[in-house]
Order: sequence, then structure tokens, then C-alpha cells
Amino acid sequence: MLFRSVYADALRLVEPDGEELCHVLETACKTLGRLERRRSFGARSILQSLGGRYGTLRDWLIEWHARRTVHAIARGDAAATTHQVECTFKAIGEAKQRTLVAHMDVQDVRPAGASATSLDELRRIAESLPEREESRGDPEDGDMIAPTRRLGAMNSLNRHDDERRTVEELEGRLDALATQVATADADAAAAWGLVPPPSIAEVAQSLPHGTTMVLFYPLEDQTVVIGVGDWGGGRRAHLAMAKLGRTLLDGFARRMFRHRDGTAVDRPDHSLLDQVLEQMANAFLPAMAQVVPGWASAMAGPVRQDVPALVLVPTGPLHRMPLHAMPLGPHVGGDRERLIDRFVVSYATTADIVPRVSGRRASPDGLAAVAPAAVDHDESSPHLTVAFAQALAARAAPTGCLRIRHDATRDVVTDGTLEGRRLVFVAAHGRAGGPGRVRPAGRMLSGGMSGGAGDDVRAGDDVRAGILMHGGTPGTDDGRWFSARRIVSRARLPRVEHVQLLACDTHADDAAPGDELAGLLCAILVRGGRSVGGTLWKVDEVPAILVGWWLAEALLAGATDKAAALRMATQRLRRATRGEILRALAAIRDAAAMLPDGADGPALAAVDSKINEAIGAPPEAISEAWQLHHWSPYVLHGAPRVYIVPNGLERVVVA
Repeated sequence: MLFRSVYADALRLVEPDGEELCHVLETACKTLGRLERRRSFGARSILQSLGGRYGTLRDWLIEWHARRTVHAIARGDAAATTHQVECTFKAIGEAKQRTLVAHMDVQDVRPAGASATSLDELRRIAESLPEREESRGDPEDGDMIAPTRRLGAMNSLNRHDDERRTVEELEGRLDALATQVATADADAAAAWGLVPPPSIAEVAQSLPHGTTMVLFYPLEDQTVVIGVGDWGGGRRAHLAMAKLGRTLLDGFARRMFRHRDGTAVDRPDHSLLDQVLEQMANAFLPAMAQVVPGWASAMAGPVRQDVPALVLVPTGPLHRMPLHAMPLGPHVGGDRERLIDRFVVSYATTADIVPRVSGRRASPDGLAAVAPAAVDHDESSPHLTVAFAQALAARAAPTGCLRIRHDATRDVVTDGTLEGRRLVFVAAHGRAGGPGRVRPAGRMLSGGMSGGAGDDVRAGDDVRAGILMHGGTPGTDDGRWFSARRIVSRARLPRVEHVQLLACDTHADDAAPGDELAGLLCAILVRGGRSVGGTLWKVDEVPAILVGWWLAEALLAGATDKAAALRMATQRLRRATRGEILRALAAIRDAAAMLPDGADGPALAAVDSKINEAIGAPPEAISEAWQLHHWSPYVLHGAPRVYIVPNGLERVVVA
């Protein structure tokens, strides 16, 4: 609080220019970034502690540029406005990237080719630098660089000139090696934080036509909202401020995702979720109206056939919020209009994800359906997921690849089985990660308890985000967790267009505060996927299967807008009638029964059971099943449009 008070006083003293304060903050953030980059090759705890202690410096720099932007807009200075928006965007990009690197366990990631040796040398240099610098040990941080006075270590007057030159030479070598790794393997380099965040122009060029990226960055008492899109034929960015900050958003997250005793909530309460989204809409929608081109026309009159698209980039507690479900008005009848009704919405953890994945090539065809049906010993096997996988493989024949039960092991993701498949659907159990949990809080897709062997998770250990694969022993329900850490180091997903995870809690690593970006989605995007679908919290079996089925139908039929296809699937779920549910379940059963090698008996019986349940369910049970917290957790991250290969000429669909 003392530092915050000093900063606030400094802002008042330096108005309206304050360039000296900006220079101080930029220098401090630059030095912090260099320290963090070295620590990217060491212990995660040290890197996270660095960011936790001094990350406020980045927030102050972001706030400074955002305030300058608002002042420039007020006085009509277009040039200053453009410059300050670019500075704000850059500062946010660096802050989010360092957060991602701090929480993403990439110790085992190896870049392609000869650059692996460059990475080894880079590590050695990074490890040797702290030994050459003046520092004092800290009991809770080990060998972390000591407090704020050490941020200027490179310019310390107490260092001998020859030692300073040695450090500067090593820093130069560090930069050169980082460039070598980034040139050889941009994805691996990005995971290590060796690639600078993209500019507004680079992000704008990667967006499909008619799409606006909206970046949310909460500060203490307000949120910076930046829209990057097509403004009057020119690609540029606009900025607005929303009167809702991190303090209140953290409170929302705690209310929605934590019990009073601190344990995680499986799924937020329907009414509470709606209340929170309404408060967020009151703050964010006016700001979005200022930064999204065509907002007024999109909101006026009936919903257009050519629905405009948004790529939302949340930060902090916003990562666990279904921003696409923010209400646009009061209740009318049973439901209310939502943002997803007027826009096609996809997501990105950081702004640099979209330009990275949009340039990747994808295979022209092929589908893999994976359903391990692996459970803890106290559960019954989720046979419905097996029927779903069989139905997908049959629908995609002859290019469908099926891995179910004991054939759906962790090796499927690492041995190249999924490599080059255009579409990958994984129907499995999932869990969110996070520190301090004795058992994972995320419930399994089948509704059972999350536990089981694998990945050496013990009571008291930090729980890693993961999906439960089969142990490989026929006739058993033996489960082995495949963690995000293993995925990011071993998975092979090049040329995969889309990975759909039909499992619980696959979106963010920790339910509160929500900025743990190192979960399953990031891991899959790092390993080659162009996009990945996940869930914000616990999802029930039948709704998840229906969303996956309708999404697959659209993509197999040639849909080129993945985000629009997911929107259609969730909209169908949101308004599904008993008849539509029965028709979808019957279609899954019929397709699964057509497999040449024969259908799985327990799987077909599971579908029949669900059909009978739907037939006998009272009308109110059908309508209640599709409440807000059932249809809103499904999200898509990465490239919103597909990569197609028409007549042998590869291109990305942008229109």
C-alpha cells in the first residue's frame, strides 16, 4: 500500500506530462523482464515470486499509458492517442506473457533441430549470471534477486568495471541465443518467453475479416479495454476504460468459484452467475461499444445473418468468466439476450496466440476420436463417451481414427497417432490444477469423483491440470492422469486444425484468482494445435456430448468458421427441446452401431439408457437442464477460422 500511495502522489505531481515517471517505470519493467527471462530457465517458484513482488510495476506502467490515452482522446490529439494505445497494448502484452511463462512448466520442452544446443547454452549462461551479481539470499525465495534496490543491478556503481563488462557480454550472448532459438522453433521459443509480444499491426493482420480483438486488463479499480479491428478500412486500435477493477473482480471470482471454507466449487450457481455477469455487462459493454467497430449496427434490430466476430482476451479473474454470456438487456420471458446472440465469440489467453496459430498449416482431412473411459475405482465407466467416439469415427469414415478404452492411453497423444489429424475429439475426465489442493476440485465428466492413479499426484502435492487417459490394461478402468506439463513437453499435434476437449475444468488452471494460464489449452496450442475447445467448469455428460456432436457435424460438413460452429452448437443446447435431444442421441447410437468392427455393447446400452431418461423426464427437467451454467462454459481458443487446402494451394480462410 505504501508503494501504491507513493505512485499515486507521483501521478498527481507529474500531471499532465509525467514523462520522467514513465521513463522510470519503463526502465524498471525492462530490468524486471531481463531478470525474469533468466529465471525462466530455473525454478518456477522463484520466477513466480519475482513477478508477484514486482509485477505491480507493470500495472503502473499500463495505467500510466492508459491515462495518457484518455487525456489524448479528450483533447482530440489523434497522433498522441495512437501512440499511447500502442504503448499500452505493448505493456499489457509483456505483462501477460511474463505471467504465462511464470506459470507454464516448460522445463522439458525441446526446440527443434540444432537450436536445442543453443537452448542448453542459454540455460547455462542464465544460471551463471546471478552468481556474478551482487545479491543477498532471501529465506523464502532462495537465490532470487533481492528486493527493489536490485532492479538496477546492471547499472550498480558498486560493481567493478570488468565484472560489469563480463555480465554485459553474457547478456548479449543471451540475446543472440534467444534469437537463434526463436528463428528455429517459434512455438518453443514463445513457451520460454523468448519472443517479444506482437505489435497491434501484427495482431490486426492475423485477424479474419470482420473480426475485432478485445483485450481486457483489470487494474486495481478499473479495467483497460482495447479493441483491435477494422475502423473505416484501416486496421488500428481504440482504448476505453471500464469502471470495474481487479479488486471487485477477484471478489466475484471468490463468490462464484470458492466455498466459504476455501474449497473449490464444481460449477457456479445459475442465479449468482447471472448476477455477476450483469454487473460485468454494466461496466464492460459501454467500453466495448467504444472500441468495437460496428457495435451500434450489431445491436440494432434483428440479429444479422452475417454475425460479426469477437476474439476476447481476458486477464486475471476474467479467465474463468463466460464473457460471451454477458446479458444485453433485462429478462424477457424465460431467458435474456446475451453477447453471444449478437456476436460470434472466441477467446485467446494472450494477444500473441492468434498471430502464432493463424499462420500454422493444417491437414486437409482426418478425424481422431478418443474416449479412454478411465475412472477411479469407486465409479462406473462412462460408456456414453465411448459411443460418442465410435459415432464420430463412423461419421468421419474412411479417415476416422478411433481410440477407446484401453487403446486410449497417454501414448496416443505422444506417439504421433493424432499428428496430422484435422480434427481431434477427446471425451474424457478432466481436472483443473492449482496449488494447495489435496484432491482435484474439478468433477469428472461422468459426474464421479476425481482421483485415480497416474502422474504421481499425492496428497498435499500441487495438483496439475490434466485429462484422465487409460492405463492400457484391457478389461479394466485403470486411469492415468496426463498433465498439462506432460502435454507441453511430449504431445505431438502438428497440422491439427482443432482439438475439442469434452471434459471438465479444462480452461484455466486455478479457479481463483483465475490467471493461471498454464493449463490444458495453452499446452495444446504450444504443441501444434491451431485451436482448442475447453470448458470453464464442471460439465454434465449429455450436454457435453451434444455440444461435441453438433460441433463435429458442422465441421465435417465443411464449416470454415469454428467459432461460429461452436456458437451454433451451444445455442442449440441452450434452446434444445426433448425431440431435438432424442434425435441427437438416436443419431449417435445409429452411427456407433454402424462401425465395421462392431459396436461396443455397454456403450450402446448407455445411449439407450439416456434416451429412456429423456423420454421419461418431466418438461421442467428438460428446460432446467439447459440453464446458463450448462450452456455457457464451452469456449474456443486460438484461430477462429479453419485452414483449408483447396486444389493444393494452401491458404487461411479470412472471409
